[in-house]
Amino acid sequence: MTRGIRPAIAGAVVLLVVALTGVPARADIADKHNDYNGDGISDLVAVRDADDCLYRWNGRPGGGFAPADLVGCGWSSFKAALSAPGDLDRDGIGDLVSVDPATGCMFRWLGTGTGGFSATAPAASRPASGWSAPCRSIASR
Repeated sequence: MTRGIRPAIAGAVVLLVVALTGVPARADIADKHNDYNGDGISDLVAVRDADDCLYRWNGRPGGGFAPADLVGCGWSSFKAALSAPGDLDRDGIGDLVSVDPATGCMFRWLGTGTGGFSATAPAASRPASGWSAPCRSIASR
């Protein structure tokens, strides 16, 4: 495959190969596990500007979401870059990552399966040459 090819085109090529070979297709989104409470249904998380607290909306079996549950407060440093990349540690529970703009350090929070997350853990630092070794841990969230 040509270097620099855009992911959308690469995905189309994969789907074309799948269509020609008869291998069952699966969308990349299917690999993204954002189930935080362990019920097998994707949930949502976000930090509210009003209080800098992290909230979780549990997905419902028929679609839609339950009312917000408070997960924890003190997320002001991470709210701008908070991301839900899916299941990073392959335990079936969604995890979170963010970059602290003050330090350039990336942090991760592993989902516990009960709707909460582990203590803040450094994931990587971002020097001029790119991501490297972990930053020092900061206060738990």
